[in-house]
Amino acid sequence: MAKRKKQGTCILCGVNGDITREHAPPKVAFPAPRPQNTITVPSCSECNGGMSDLDEDFGNFMAFLAAQGSPEGIKLWADRLPGIRRNTRKFNEIIASIRERPVVGSDGQITGVQHLIPFTPKKFTPIYDKCFRALYYEKFGKIYPIDLEFEYFYPRNLTGKNGELLENLFTRNIGANHVFYCGVAHAVESEDVFAGLLLFYERFAVVGMTADLTKFTDKPNTEA
Repeated sequence: MAKRKKQGTCILCGVNGDITREHAPPKVAFPAPRPQNTITVPSCSECNGGMSDLDEDFGNFMAFLAAQGSPEGIKLWADRLPGIRRNTRKFNEIIASIRERPVVGSDGQITGVQHLIPFTPKKFTPIYDKCFRALYYEKFGKIYPIDLEFEYFYPRNLTGKNGELLENLFTRNIGANHVFYCGVAHAVESEDVFAGLLLFYERFAVVGMTADLTKFTDKPNTEA
């Protein structure tokens, strides 16, 4: 069924004209049935359809990553696997890229094996950008300046300065609490100075920002 269009402004590129509603993050990142509280934002047809292949890759990556961490992740992998297998080229690429890493217990003994798919986080930058702009639009009711870009980094833990950032975010859970968690904040002096966090299945985190984290807290830095 074709998406219903109406006149408006795309939050991703700023173009005025026919728009539809775009999901952020993409629906493929969730197991069926899809959550009812997903974020949708105005998007032009070019932005909406231009990331279809990247969305599919992101869904596959999320499925493999989350399958090792939660019941929802296992369900997502089961949903995605038939489509992956139908695409022989993609399936072979994924299988060939899998690496094994031993899981070592506190006593130093190997307790199992973890399967990993190497990937470059920057590959999915357009998806993070869509998510952060959607969060900003939902929270503040206006389009984040199209000419401003985010810088991204991928923390392995959410302590220290990352933890301080979390304390200053409004939060938005989509699906189960551990399926998709996100937040966004802007500095008091300027709504264009912006930071946010995406956390997928408690397995993969992305921080996006346009300013130093010190802009978001007046707490003294107690770290050595």
